[in-house]
Amino acid sequence: MKKVITILILSLTVSAQLWANNIAVFNIQDVVDSIDEGKKAKSAMETSMSDAQKKQKEFTELQTKFGKLQEEFGKMRLAWDKKVLEQKQNALIAMQKDLQSKAVELQKLDNELRKKELQYQAVIGKKIQEVIKKIASTGSYDLILEKLESGVHFSKPKMDITDLVIKEYNKVHKK
Repeated sequence: MKKVITILILSLTVSAQLWANNIAVFNIQDVVDSIDEGKKAKSAMETSMSDAQKKQKEFTELQTKFGKLQEEFGKMRLAWDKKVLEQKQNALIAMQKDLQSKAVELQKLDNELRKKELQYQAVIGKKIQEVIKKIASTGSYDLILEKLESGVHFSKPKMDITDLVIKEYNKVHKK
């Protein structure tokens, strides 16, 4: 019985070693950061984020202005005559409506940014997957893992094909 177990363990070890020769890993973030399409997508997202940050800053400034106007209204409303009081109330109401519309606008912008990011990820991810399949078939790989998502904590540098994926992607998806 011990011989059978020993032979079984030995055969599993040998087959695992043979199988391990056909495993590779790659870092998808490095690929996306290095390919032209990824750089363009990142640049477009940064531009969109910059615009969104400007709008957020304007919104915050408007909120601050509204808060000061509210505070002034609370302190001075008893001292103002009817006409001034009405003007200040109308200004507060108009500013509140403006704040509400800008808040909705910011939410829509945020949703658009998320949607745009997901679209970039989907398009680039699909193309990377096609490249990985091509590399797997031409390189006779049995298994190719993404380093970050698959939980790979260590792999020998010779198993890392990130540079090959980048090179192949740029070759296949040249514009």
